[in-house]
Amino acid sequence: ATSAPGCTPGAGTVSGTIFTQVENDFSNLDPTALNIVGIRVELLRKKSLGDGVISTDYTEEGGVFDLVFDTTVNDPDIDVYLQVTAENEAGTIRVRKRLGGPRKETHFKDSPHQFLPGTDLSWNTGAVEVDADDVKPQLFHWANRARSFVEQELGNSILPTSSSDPLDIMRSFSGSGQAYFIPGGYATDAALIAPLDRRGRVHA
Repeated sequence: ATSAPGCTPGAGTVSGTIFTQVENDFSNLDPTALNIVGIRVELLRKKSLGDGVISTDYTEEGGVFDLVFDTTVNDPDIDVYLQVTAENEAGTIRVRKRLGGPRKETHFKDSPHQFLPGTDLSWNTGAVEVDADDVKPQLFHWANRARSFVEQELGNSILPTSSSDPLDIMRSFSGSGQAYFIPGGYATDAALIAPLDRRGRVHA
């Protein structure tokens, strides 16, 4: 693709890591930090007529993300913030709300990072914690890792590969102490219901 005149492709960068805190089974132990792999991270630019996504990435090993965006010589101040969505790149695994799309969470929206014209256009956010109770990134992470393992060991022919048949993870309608795991593309319409505590831990 050809860039517009005065445009510097990839001149701006935002990097960091995504993690969550997972409680241990023993109450006398502190929560453990879990780096989330494969989750969507978006960079949004604040605008008076509506904020817009200017870059998207999916976390790699260690929860690392690296967002790259274009700038122009005529750009005014650029105010940006992050949005983390519990969905993988293929759209085959997501943590869903009961009604609506995947669970998501914004960071730095109320105090966005500002890039000034003619200054360094790089920002390292450091470690960004995603809420384990609301977004449940730990459930996404474990499901995504399990899928990656199966694909590596057995190939992806045995798993649904279409974003129209995702593995949906969401709260059970029958109570807050359970979660639905709805595998798309399988022969049965029945969902697996597993016990789920308030921190999002699944118990067999």
